[in-house]
Amino acid sequence: IYPLEDWQIWQMDSLIAMDRQDEAMVLYETTTELLYKELGLTPSDQMKERFRQLEVYQHDKADHVNEIQEGLNQREKDDGAFFCSYLSFVEGYRYVRRVIERSGQSAYLLLCTMTDGKGVPLEKGERLGKVAEELEQAIRNSLRRGDMFTRYSDNQFLMLLLGIRQEDCAIVVERINGYFEKASRKNYLKYSTAPISEIREADDCAHFHNMDSMWGE
Repeated sequence: IYPLEDWQIWQMDSLIAMDRQDEAMVLYETTTELLYKELGLTPSDQMKERFRQLEVYQHDKADHVNEIQEGLNQREKDDGAFFCSYLSFVEGYRYVRRVIERSGQSAYLLLCTMTDGKGVPLEKGERLGKVAEELEQAIRNSLRRGDMFTRYSDNQFLMLLLGIRQEDCAIVVERINGYFEKASRKNYLKYSTAPISEIREADDCAHFHNMDSMWGE
C-alpha cells in the first residue's frame, strides 16, 4: 500500500497545483477508505498534511459566523450513531478526554471483535465483509446519536460512549447483539471496554465474552 500511497500523494499534489482541490479531496477520501477497510491502516503523516492543506483550500473567507454555522448545520446523510474514519475518531477521543477532565462526566471505549466462534478473529474474505457490513449497521442503530464509532481494523469496530457507566456498557452490548442476531446467527462477537480517564486502573477494564453474542445453528 505504501508505494500506492506515494503515487496517490503525487497525484494529490498535482491536483492541488492545478487548483483542482475538490478532485484532490475525493482522491484523499478514496485512498483513506482503502487503507481503513482493506488493510486496517491509518494515513501516513504525509497524507494527513495533504488533508490539512485541502481543508484550508476548501473554506472561502466568511464575513459572518452565521455563514459558517449554516454549513456546519447541513443535514447529515445518516441517522443513528456517528460513524467516522479512525483519524477523525482519534481527534474526537482527544477532545472528549479534555472535556471529561473538567466536567467529571464518564465515558467508555467499547471494542467489538468479530470471531469464528472459537475466539479466533475472522480473517479477510467474503464472510468477514458481509458480517462487518451487518455489524456496522447494528452498531449505528444500537448506539445513541451522541456516540461515535469507527472501523478500527478488518475485524474490529471501536466505539466511544459518552455519559455512560461501567454497568451500562453491558446494556449496549446486549442492544448490539439483539439487533445483529437478526442478520446473522452463526457469527460470534467479542467485546472489551475501558474507561476514558486520566488514571486507568487495571480493574477498571472489563471483557464481555459470550454475552448473548453466540448463537447455535
